[in-house]
Amino acid sequence: MTTVADVVAAIDRAAPFRLQLETDNSGLLVGDPKAKVRRVLVALDPTAGNVREAARAKAQCLVTHHPLFFSTTGPRQALPQRGGFTAETVAGAVALQAAAAGVALVAAHTNYDLAAGGLNDILAAMMGLKEATPMAPAALARGYKLVTFLPEEDLDRVEEALFAAGAGRIGDYSECAFRAEGVGSFNGGMTTHPTLGERGRKEYVEEVRLETVVPAGRVEAVVAALREAHSYEEPAFDLIPVDVPAAGAGLGRVGDLEKAMTVGALVARAKRAFGVKAVEVIGEKRGKVRRLAVGSGSAGDWWPHAARAGAEVYLTGEMKHADRLAARDAGLAVIVAGHFATEQPAVAGLAGILRAALPGVSVVESRTEKDPSGWR
Repeated sequence: MTTVADVVAAIDRAAPFRLQLETDNSGLLVGDPKAKVRRVLVALDPTAGNVREAARAKAQCLVTHHPLFFSTTGPRQALPQRGGFTAETVAGAVALQAAAAGVALVAAHTNYDLAAGGLNDILAAMMGLKEATPMAPAALARGYKLVTFLPEEDLDRVEEALFAAGAGRIGDYSECAFRAEGVGSFNGGMTTHPTLGERGRKEYVEEVRLETVVPAGRVEAVVAALREAHSYEEPAFDLIPVDVPAAGAGLGRVGDLEKAMTVGALVARAKRAFGVKAVEVIGEKRGKVRRLAVGSGSAGDWWPHAARAGAEVYLTGEMKHADRLAARDAGLAVIVAGHFATEQPAVAGLAGILRAALPGVSVVESRTEKDPSGWR
């Protein structure tokens, strides 16, 4: 049976949570990771209305793009700094409502924005960009190389246990490992119970060196799996820290259009792509343009990355007044299409990830969620 932990793991494989920005709060926010899941509702926001929709749909898990307990001014926080966890705050009330209804809450926010194949790659495709790449690469993340030594008869069992615990993933490849044969030595004290050889005597045994990679968030689980599956009383292993680049991940996307077009034509394309009646246009750009950058949601302050990447026009969801002025003065035209409009595609994207990874689970998309803003 699929569990909440399986839902979280499926998202982590496609959009690793280690990619999220420091102010974000993605991951499992409410619920028991061991709880069984038969149906998942996917929505943009963790609202009271979407929790009610999940309950009506008999969904045990609500996956949203935006998180609860989100701080834009400080480091990630699981709970508010003051006031406790109460129904007197909007986030607290939603969390309590979800817990009472037996609905786990999982968020995939900036990790999905930055991930290869994530939201900004979807926006780039919607706007017709060719071979889009990040405006700026994601920061290096800390990972580990696990090296252990074991008798050949343990090899398959231990390797499978490590992979099941989260080891062995490199990009879109899984079950990655290296093996090499050698000879190990040990001398067990009088209180030991060696699997091979005898205590109190130096032994030489043929062993296999097994190497694999481990994400920072899975170290404890992988080490526990190693100890459980290994036949040695005290398995030898090394955890070597490494800085891991995330291929294809980063801020926004930038690329070239199939054909150069005017800003007016780009505006028309954006309206069709995002289903909006109007967009804001900042700055002027005469003639036709070819290089476009995109940044979903409130990525207006990413415009310097767009400019450095050679973009002539930047499409985003929100932009502060000071950034509007600065981008205009830098000669960058900006199309502001709305936060909801530029992030709503995340719902279908996340639903597709879960359907592919969890074929035994019914995954449905919210039918009641609407843009809170409108134009008159």
